[in-house]
Amino acid sequence: MSEPQSLSEVSIDSGDAGSIQCHSTEEDLKSMEPDDEPVVSNPMQGKGKSCSTYTPPPPRTSSPDPANRDARNSRYSVDGVIDKHMLKAMGEEAMGIIDSDELDKEDGLRRKEPLGPQMYQWEFIGLYAHYAAVGLSGGIQGLSLNFCYYYYKGANNVCANSASMIMIPWGFKIFYAMVCDSFRPFGMRRKPYMIAGWAGVLLTTLYMAIGASQLNAESWVAVSILTQAFLMLADVPADGYSVEMGQLEPPEERGQILATGQRIRFIVAIFAGAIQALLVNGRSTNKAPCAVSFSECWAWGFTPNGYYALIFCLTFILCIPIYYLKEPSSRNHPIHDFARHKQDLWATLMNPTSLFLLIFVIGNGIFSAMSPITQTYTQYNIIGLTNFQSGIMTVLTNFATMGGIIVFQKYFINWNWRYTQYLSLSTSALLGLLWLLVYYDVGGTMNPWFTIFLQLNVALSQGLAQVLYAMAVIELAKKGQESTTYELIVSCGNSASTISSIIATQLLSTVHSTTCNSPTGKCPHHEVNTLTRAFFQATNGPNKFMVYTWMIFGINMAGMYIFTRFLPIQKKQCQEWKDAGNTFVNSANPIVAWFTPSRVGYSSAFLATITILYQVISAGVLLNPDTACLAAFGGEGCPG
Repeated sequence: MSEPQSLSEVSIDSGDAGSIQCHSTEEDLKSMEPDDEPVVSNPMQGKGKSCSTYTPPPPRTSSPDPANRDARNSRYSVDGVIDKHMLKAMGEEAMGIIDSDELDKEDGLRRKEPLGPQMYQWEFIGLYAHYAAVGLSGGIQGLSLNFCYYYYKGANNVCANSASMIMIPWGFKIFYAMVCDSFRPFGMRRKPYMIAGWAGVLLTTLYMAIGASQLNAESWVAVSILTQAFLMLADVPADGYSVEMGQLEPPEERGQILATGQRIRFIVAIFAGAIQALLVNGRSTNKAPCAVSFSECWAWGFTPNGYYALIFCLTFILCIPIYYLKEPSSRNHPIHDFARHKQDLWATLMNPTSLFLLIFVIGNGIFSAMSPITQTYTQYNIIGLTNFQSGIMTVLTNFATMGGIIVFQKYFINWNWRYTQYLSLSTSALLGLLWLLVYYDVGGTMNPWFTIFLQLNVALSQGLAQVLYAMAVIELAKKGQESTTYELIVSCGNSASTISSIIATQLLSTVHSTTCNSPTGKCPHHEVNTLTRAFFQATNGPNKFMVYTWMIFGINMAGMYIFTRFLPIQKKQCQEWKDAGNTFVNSANPIVAWFTPSRVGYSSAFLATITILYQVISAGVLLNPDTACLAAFGGEGCPG
């Protein structure tokens, strides 16, 4: 390996064919204050530094001679002290101070051998155990509607949004990532957060196993949100662990560890759906009255307390290998403090491509992909989907979504991305119109299996575009901003999904389609009684739900046309956007030219903030019994 020629000449890998070579003198290093931070950029702008791009020599394949290591270390020191600024900015291994053999001894990995098989060793199997536990925990999404509607007797608008509200913490992944990457408890970067997160999940699950029967719908949703908040504390650093391990994989197998973790999560999520279908199908968790039969209620089934007790036991077993998980050595990873992460986030927000992606993800997530909330009302209020049927739907929709992703990877990944988005969204919207047959019970279509068939087709069509924005992020993110850009877009995308469900509920009042469940069958003229099929017909439910469905279809089409235009057409256009940089200031249009980089940043920040705040405030309204009744949020109207 070529040695630097002076004490402070080092090479920093920039991720391209070449690297950035920087030079400074001993006097410059001595003059740096203890807390000075080097600024690494291309070209580097810093005290006494100048940079040029050079092609690095081939990587070292053997350990350095111990006698030479001390000599090399002295080249990176001033008066015998290794320069901590260089260490902090680049990591020891990048400077050649330590080598992979030393790291292997420290963390037990064999970096020169394939890493995939090593992940099944006891020291590392905890990563896959984590993803299995996440898949198991995700089973509550399939159960949420049944528990909320049938066991807790919650209000229509609260229960219809329960699955979305439970996932609110997923909209804060960017902030979890910034905190986890800024602080290293006990010198570790991932494991302490994973253990703390799963400890919180176990505590809240145990609480539910003991006291679930004493809760109401709103408090049950609130505890479920808290459980997901703890889960995010474990999942975000685990994702970072997966990415880090992926970076250690050789090019020919890179991504296998990450893909294996996601496959395990998917398989266990299907298993969670099977638990719902086979073990939680008793009378207490289904709509009353429920006749005992194979396709209806069963004579026995877990109550929520029993279900959470089972999940607690299974999760506890999966957490054991997480406790013994070994981290890759952190000696070759720079420490980024919170201020650095804020700086990276602001740089990402000022990137015009980030603004485009935010507009696309938020607009499409809220409007283009909006589903009529009346579909949920019909399935769980009027038809009364059992846990057996709902569990089967969970299993099949997971398979359908994965099928859509596979079709995209095989046939559409190199096709025009906007056309793919148009195909996915228009198919989903058109399938939504088939629900008109259900509302009018044409040919006996108001039955559980036909509605499950419709949901499967929607999941398949949505799977076609499931990874489109991730593809765009990979292509558009600037060097050094990949993680920040991805977590920012994912956080806003998750928030947009929750908001879409809430706004779909709010829109009911605009066409006099809010619902009531009066046992007498009498409701105000602007409401639909969904307690029974007869009451639904008597309160003009089919016509009102038909008008609402056409309104949502119009919103879908308008949103698709407006917001898909902010998605790049293909990888080539991604590169063109990336190369162009901020061309707004050079525009002949004075309105466009007004968007300087800082104004682009403020615009991006405004969009992201409004999206996240709206879902939090709306969820707070729905979880408060005093405000959940508001007609503006799909309620029956508050007394007085």
